[in-house]
Amino acid sequence: MVRSFSIAPGWIHVFNPSTTLAVNPFVRQDLVNYYPSRDPFADQPGTLRQARKLTNLGLKTDLNYLHGRHNAKFGAQITHTFLTEQFSLGLTDPTFNPVCLDTNGDPVLNPGLIDPDNCQAAGFQANPGLSPGLVPYDLTRGGSLFQYHGHADIRQQALYGQDTINLGKLTLNLALRFDRYEGISYGTQLQPRVGASYLIAPTGTVLRIAYSHSYETPLNENLVLSSATGTDGLAANVFGAYASVPLKRGIRNMYNAGLEQNFGSHFVFEGDYFWKFTRNAFDLDNLFTTAIFFPIEWDHSKMDGFSGRLSLRQYKGLSAYATLGHTRARVFGPENGGLVFGSPVDQTVVRIDHDQALQSTTHAQYQVGKNGPWVALTWRFDSGIVSSPIRCPCTTSYPPARGRILWRRVRTARRWASRFSSS
Repeated sequence: MVRSFSIAPGWIHVFNPSTTLAVNPFVRQDLVNYYPSRDPFADQPGTLRQARKLTNLGLKTDLNYLHGRHNAKFGAQITHTFLTEQFSLGLTDPTFNPVCLDTNGDPVLNPGLIDPDNCQAAGFQANPGLSPGLVPYDLTRGGSLFQYHGHADIRQQALYGQDTINLGKLTLNLALRFDRYEGISYGTQLQPRVGASYLIAPTGTVLRIAYSHSYETPLNENLVLSSATGTDGLAANVFGAYASVPLKRGIRNMYNAGLEQNFGSHFVFEGDYFWKFTRNAFDLDNLFTTAIFFPIEWDHSKMDGFSGRLSLRQYKGLSAYATLGHTRARVFGPENGGLVFGSPVDQTVVRIDHDQALQSTTHAQYQVGKNGPWVALTWRFDSGIVSSPIRCPCTTSYPPARGRILWRRVRTARRWASRFSSS
């Protein structure tokens, strides 16, 4: 259940026809509750409850200036976010994190075996993929619920300025932003952005190029608990998360280049290439198959690709477009944050679901008159990792060490699919 409210009044003052000032205070609150079943063992492989509150207060001001060749904006933004999180978890599937394995490698369901050192004496072998921090919270082995309560204040201040300069056939976009982030981690960053486009009038061609250096702050959803997996937190005492420290800020460098070409008065072609590198790349990790997500970060990510689009402007009721694209999307471990079960993810490279060797969409639409009935047809092809539910690629009913790595890659594909389904 989610309950939200948002209040965002605005005030605008006109100094003269070229200059205006806009002031926008805002407050928003989200209350999120996730309830377990009355019978905890009806929830598999774990029962969990969550109650969290996010309150965001802030003020944004913009001074706009439009005169001659310049269309400029200068502003500041101050935000203060209050996070409160309550969370409980207990395992309900005895095969999810078995302490011992039999001679066939199958889980031993004896609830009295809670110490891997006792497996050999009982005629079994210790589970090499055991997460010992989860055993006290395994309800099938006499454990109790893990209970967590946390709070954090996140403060961020920003100053920025940008200007679009029209120089005939050349248009320049210049911007500079400064951010100060004070949360569970701290940092500052100066962020330049620059772009240019040029019209070649005789051929109707527009060429464009851009560069941006941006500051990526951690996602607020479950940030307190996810960052608690750091030193002396859950990593040491509970779930056995690997390489976990409070989530840090991300730094991104992105380059874009493209062109737009008109063919007559009805057709237009657009082509773009992008290259993006992010240090401390953020992501979301869902817990089991629930709608509860935890922010995580990869050591870095690399993404690049190109796209093309051919469009037919509306002609006698008919309009259409076709797109074609290729994207390489890779993240590199180790993964940090979240609730990490099992072995660390491969630290070399993990390809995510919008890594597409080929993606294509074709859409055609015909309408009778301006307000008459219409009919449309859309065809889409994607070659990336499937994002629909699939079974764990494991040889047993629970993920062993290697299977867990594969399973977590599947989960990575799912969460990227939900977050970037439009890409």
